[in-house]
Amino acid sequence: MNYIVALCIGGIMEDPDFHYSQYQLIRADSEKSARERYNILNNASYFYGCCLGFVVKDLLFLKKEAFITIKNNSSNEELKEALRFFQNISVDTSTDMYNFFCEGEIICFTKKRLCDIICKVLAENTRF
Repeated sequence: MNYIVALCIGGIMEDPDFHYSQYQLIRADSEKSARERYNILNNASYFYGCCLGFVVKDLLFLKKEAFITIKNNSSNEELKEALRFFQNISVDTSTDMYNFFCEGEIICFTKKRLCDIICKVLAENTRF
């Protein structure tokens, strides 16, 4: 399965809000192995990779808390990075998603719909 993993930054006194950067699509057998592979590939030592969801065909399945964090806590540059990443995902695979749905709330988006939402948030953040 292809998992969306990003570096989770924040949660410290100087930066209490969590936000994400360095999005990557990681092929792995489980969410845990996707995180571990991401951390090894990126030499993560202080902040670590966080699995935000997974991709099947042209659909993004994001965890609800990940989507809310991206939408509410991201700077304009972080939102632009997310937008570039989500626009470029192309996957052709299928799998049984039952276990993932059982783990928690998941929001299903087409790539276009998610990119539209991120563009809207970017536009709202740049108003003076």
